[in-house]
Amino acid sequence: MPFDRSAEFEAEDEAILKARQTRLTIILVLVGLAAILAIFILYRFISREMERRRRLREEELLRKQQAARDQALWEAKEEGVEVTMSVEERKRAELQENAIAMAKEHPEDVAMLIRTWLMEE
Repeated sequence: MPFDRSAEFEAEDEAILKARQTRLTIILVLVGLAAILAIFILYRFISREMERRRRLREEELLRKQQAARDQALWEAKEEGVEVTMSVEERKRAELQENAIAMAKEHPEDVAMLIRTWLMEE
């Protein structure tokens, strides 16, 4: 007398199919999360790089302006023209001289200060 086991086979097939679907869903969710993480990391990298380049452009522009200002002052002194500096320029030159003197007298303190500034950024 043969047994009808088609119901058991269908139940096994259904369980196997459900397990495959669950596994596929988990894999797709993990791939999606990995993609989101990769996009976030890429975005952060690009935004930091753009900020760094913008900052470098600004610094370069300031250096060029300062060099042009210094060149103009030097040329004026060479020609014998009396040079009058604005209050802001005098303060800037005085601060620059003080910073250079401080760096020469206390290099360890200046290095520590710079490290602190870099860590804050």
